[in-house]
Amino acid sequence: MKKLLLIALTTVGLNAKNLAQVVQNKSTKQTPYSFMENKGQIIDQNHKTNSSVLYQLSLPGLNVSLKNNGFSYDAWMAEDLGEDGNLKSISNLDDKSIPHNYNYKFHRVDVEFLGANSNCKIITEGKANDYAMYYTSGTPEEGAKVYHYEKVIYKNLYSNIDLEFVSAPGTTKPVEYNFIAHAGADVSLIKMRYTGALSSKLKNGALIMKLAHTELIETIPASWIAETHKSVNVNYYQLAQDHNSITLGFKTNMPNNYQTLIIDPNPNLDWGTYYGGANEDGCESICSDTNGNIYVTGYTMSTSSISTTGAYQTTYGGGSTGTTAGDAFLVKLNNAGVRQWGTYLGGSYQDRGTGVCTDTNGNVYICGYT
Repeated sequence: MKKLLLIALTTVGLNAKNLAQVVQNKSTKQTPYSFMENKGQIIDQNHKTNSSVLYQLSLPGLNVSLKNNGFSYDAWMAEDLGEDGNLKSISNLDDKSIPHNYNYKFHRVDVEFLGANSNCKIITEGKANDYAMYYTSGTPEEGAKVYHYEKVIYKNLYSNIDLEFVSAPGTTKPVEYNFIAHAGADVSLIKMRYTGALSSKLKNGALIMKLAHTELIETIPASWIAETHKSVNVNYYQLAQDHNSITLGFKTNMPNNYQTLIIDPNPNLDWGTYYGGANEDGCESICSDTNGNIYVTGYTMSTSSISTTGAYQTTYGGGSTGTTAGDAFLVKLNNAGVRQWGTYLGGSYQDRGTGVCTDTNGNVYICGYT
């Protein structure tokens, strides 16, 4: 089955389950990824208003939904289907009447704050200058004006402990959350129950959650004293586990004192990247080798941003864009998602790579048509 994984997703910053359409944006500046307030535009699979979600951050392959008593990770991917619901090739790359039928798959993990203050105050910071208008089955007929924010803070979630969620577009951490344990706070009060993963385990200081189509990993790369920026060792420890949930807390060798401790868990999918140029590009097949390198083949109508210097074919061979032409492409990415090389494969008419594999000697094989 042909799958468009994280490297081939076209992201519009919307949760496909919301069935929401942004029709107006009151700014000429591009809207960064940030936490959108819920004004009824977030709906469930039954098209009913999902009032449990207060704010939502939509990222490539991952949505983060903030609630009163916890939050959710919703990892997603897409499959490109034909008109009849089956995967098949598009015979004419220039035929804009051919629909792109995407089947979205989701896997949600819910995180519950156990023993937390159910009446804690939730505030926002970093309000953007623009807003979007949403029209869904959960909004009034005149639509809903939705603002977005850089930061959402749960004040006094536990005694003398705040929790802040921060969106950080353009960095290696597109989302993070920090527990802020003020002077004298007891970090052992923090308890989080993760529910919904196929399996969950602590391994080498990381929480690894196996989902239907990917892994979601949480680590604690850094914790420190706010006043001095001195590093502090903080680790997860397991409180309980059953067949579909795991409950974690934090342990540290730092005693309660009169300083502020920042604990910075870092959720992440391994990596994701765009690949393509200014025209139509499509992924047909993907594979990996024993060293974790990834190879992708498909088709492209882009005349730039595909090949690298010294590649087998560095220039687009499919003629002028806007015709029925198009080239196959092949690209190699390392296990961190960094491109190693890319090449066109094609002549003056239509070419397409539909399958790719490797052997133990490092050779790469593709098949397709021309």
